[in-house]
Amino acid sequence: MASPRLALVGVLGLLVIGCGASRPAELVARASVADGWWPRLREGLTGEWTTTTPSGRPLTVRYRALSRGSALAQAWAPGTGGETLTVLHPDGDAILLTHYCGQGNQARLAAVEATGDAVRFERFEVTNATPEQSVLTVLTLRLAADGATHEHVETYEDAEGHAETTTLVFHRVQ
Repeated sequence: MASPRLALVGVLGLLVIGCGASRPAELVARASVADGWWPRLREGLTGEWTTTTPSGRPLTVRYRALSRGSALAQAWAPGTGGETLTVLHPDGDAILLTHYCGQGNQARLAAVEATGDAVRFERFEVTNATPEQSVLTVLTLRLAADGATHEHVETYEDAEGHAETTTLVFHRVQ
């Protein structure tokens, strides 16, 4: 019979192996697509931004670097009680994000395409989703060369596959 200590080491070994195995092969193949984008996002987005929603309401979004610049937190409507949070971080040459939705689910997306001024993320998993919720499936961030604006294009999909896309143009608060 194995000692409790050896059993614990075996379990921990499986957990460590399991952590790396959860990254889908498709993401590994596309990892280099985001190479070079992490500093652009972290430096280009840090700060406060405003826009007007399609319904005419003002919206403030705040980006801040965390953990010595290894993560970037995006807070929608900070300080309102309805705040949602998205945390972006590099993973080798890839960029991953987790969107902590106000509906209570957590969508995980990975950068799958990067062009001169935009990076596109696609969902590879979601946790805590229920059938009545819509879930973030695609997010594209387009950065203006002058740093004064950025475009945020998000697509949410419901359980029946109906998608809704919203485009917002944010202006940097001076």
